[in-house]
Amino acid sequence: MNRWTLIAAGIVSATYCMSAAAQLIAATAPTQGEVQGGLAEIVVTAEKRSESINDVPITVTALSESDVAKLGITDPGELAKVTPSLVAAKSAWGVPVYSLRGVGFYDNSLSAVPAVTIYVDEVPLPFSTLGSFTSLDVERIEVLKGPQGTLYGENSTGGAINYLANKPTDTFHSGGELSYGRFNDLDVSGFVSGSLTDTLLARLSAHKETADPWQHSLTRPNDRLGAKDISNARLLLEWKPRSDLTMMLNLNIGEDRSEPQAPQFQGINPENAFALFVDGTFHPALLHYPSFGNNAFNADWNANSRFQLHVDQDQGVLTIDYDPSDAIGLKSITSYIYYHQNNLVDSDGTYLSDLQQNDYGKVSTLYQELRLHGNAFNDLKWIVGANFEKSQVIENTSADISEGYEGCCIVGFGKNDDFSDLSTKTKAAYGNLDFDLTHGLSMTTGVRYTKKDFEFATCTIPLDQTTVNAVFNAIGNHVPIGSCFTLLPNRTSGLYTPPNLSQSNTAWRVGLNEKLNHDTLLYVSASKGFKGGTYPNISAGSYKQDVLVNQESVLTYEAGFKATLDDNRMQLNGAVFYYDYRNKQVLGGVHIPEFFGDPAFPALVNVPKSYIKGAELQYIVSPLTGLTMDFETTYLDTKITGHFFNTDIAGVDRELAGYSLPFSPKWSAVVRADYTHPLTNDYSAYYGALWHYQAASNSSLGGVQFADLPSYGTVDLQAGIEKGNLRVGLWGRNVLNKYYWTNVYLLLDAIDRFAGIPATYGVSVSYKY
Repeated sequence: MNRWTLIAAGIVSATYCMSAAAQLIAATAPTQGEVQGGLAEIVVTAEKRSESINDVPITVTALSESDVAKLGITDPGELAKVTPSLVAAKSAWGVPVYSLRGVGFYDNSLSAVPAVTIYVDEVPLPFSTLGSFTSLDVERIEVLKGPQGTLYGENSTGGAINYLANKPTDTFHSGGELSYGRFNDLDVSGFVSGSLTDTLLARLSAHKETADPWQHSLTRPNDRLGAKDISNARLLLEWKPRSDLTMMLNLNIGEDRSEPQAPQFQGINPENAFALFVDGTFHPALLHYPSFGNNAFNADWNANSRFQLHVDQDQGVLTIDYDPSDAIGLKSITSYIYYHQNNLVDSDGTYLSDLQQNDYGKVSTLYQELRLHGNAFNDLKWIVGANFEKSQVIENTSADISEGYEGCCIVGFGKNDDFSDLSTKTKAAYGNLDFDLTHGLSMTTGVRYTKKDFEFATCTIPLDQTTVNAVFNAIGNHVPIGSCFTLLPNRTSGLYTPPNLSQSNTAWRVGLNEKLNHDTLLYVSASKGFKGGTYPNISAGSYKQDVLVNQESVLTYEAGFKATLDDNRMQLNGAVFYYDYRNKQVLGGVHIPEFFGDPAFPALVNVPKSYIKGAELQYIVSPLTGLTMDFETTYLDTKITGHFFNTDIAGVDRELAGYSLPFSPKWSAVVRADYTHPLTNDYSAYYGALWHYQAASNSSLGGVQFADLPSYGTVDLQAGIEKGNLRVGLWGRNVLNKYYWTNVYLLLDAIDRFAGIPATYGVSVSYKY
């Protein structure tokens, strides 16, 4: 079965369900009974077992299937609007970046390993770009805050995002949702689920979204960019040959043929006098480019290129659960992901070829986990496991910089290729214990040992006439067009292949949990998590830019409480935390004395010491039947401590100690209200409002003014009518049309930023049978 057959089958099923809704509703819709008051219990699997969210001694944001649909959560980045301290940004080449409680990792490379890892049904997605197709037919999404290294593995120092897919059902069910919104955004999804035999269940889900372009060219008023064309599908097969054995096969595919969002050009780096002189002399249009203003629609791009994403992702997962008794169980997870992209993006945000990128890459990752879990003596829960991961990332970025100052006047070539091939093997073993010390007092302990091996090769290749030979000839090298010019340790030029290296670490966690009564939990914990090292894919003049960056660590102390009050009509949660952050990985610079003037070039570097301290508070209340209000806020204080002298985003060498960490707003908050009330015996109305606020922060180290991210707040609204399993609603997102931006970056001489999506609105219809 090819990918389009699978997608088409799912959409046809959704269309069928929607057309049959009118005939089925009278027979299937129950009458509206009296809604019971109080807050609904939320069950999560944050600690790899099902338990009430109020019994989990960490901060968790959980969204149900209904929440995801009504709020329009279609990708991980949109979780930021319902999760205080979660910041989502987009890098210059489109790779998503997630930061949680100030812990994150910014890099343009396809091989960028996150500090906040995404999991789908316990399968890790080891690279941030693999999370694009996660929101199809989900049962629940859980955002876990704080290091999750013992149970989830390295690269979750900021936290983890868990997606749980809806599973096959033993009786026939089907459903679909159709949404139409601004920019002719048509979004249709559907599923069919049921039994094929007495022991075999199946669920087929599919999704398709298309939309017209929404960005307007500043210099060509009739030119548009930003169209959507996304398709994905999933087939789940659950085989249960006996009562204690379950096997689940997950086959999923995704395609993205959208157009990339164009950044908004803000100007030339004011710290680079030579760039201002060269661009003012040779490219005055760049120096005197018209202003984009405070308008998210305004953008620009090279008119001679067709910018488009070409992304394909395929995955197969086999999960085996063997539970011979309540005291012990075995779980095996085997996953293979293949990802391919060939994306053409405009990174300078102008009609000139200051920086145009063709980013070709592929990712393959094999993952295997085995774990035993069980209970003993009625008061001891234990997990012992091991996992293996093998990944390879090949990336080639072809850059056209012919109309920028570096292309014309510095390196002397207008086009170049940056090639990298990174292979990793990761082995880990872990264990976790939860046991009672006294009545109501329990302890949690966990440990994980991880070892990662690296193989890497990289080089930068000039593709047209170059004066770079003037530099390399001075040190005895001659670099023909089409050959690697990266300077090697022996002072020759060529493909850089460092010796194979390994890194290892031991993550741990210990906590005390006091259950004062059924409704109140107090907890304290200390934990240490690690984010593994990595290599970048950058335009490297020297091997010194391609050194393996050291792994970072976060030592965390946290104390919190969860209290259910007023006969289950109120929930009050709070936490305070302190992070001792070591060797944070950032995109900085290194000096290369072999080149004239000892200039600084981009490289991944480590910030030796920094800290994060903060507090969180959540108040949920149901003051009357059908109304739930949720108030959440997070306070963060981040700072680089000690001594850290490096290059800031503007290319200036200076002391960076004392500055805040990137993407760490001091305050963030979410206020959400949902109200449902009966209209008649058959119909009920629902209303929803969501306000998300994020205080000012900066996208770089050193507080450079042009990299500021001002504070902003957005408002989403929804309203509709429900009858049984049929829902018809209106929705609006960023309804006040707030102009804001989520990232500012500097590549070569162009300063650019990504604007937030302007106001969107539409109507949706969904039905389940």
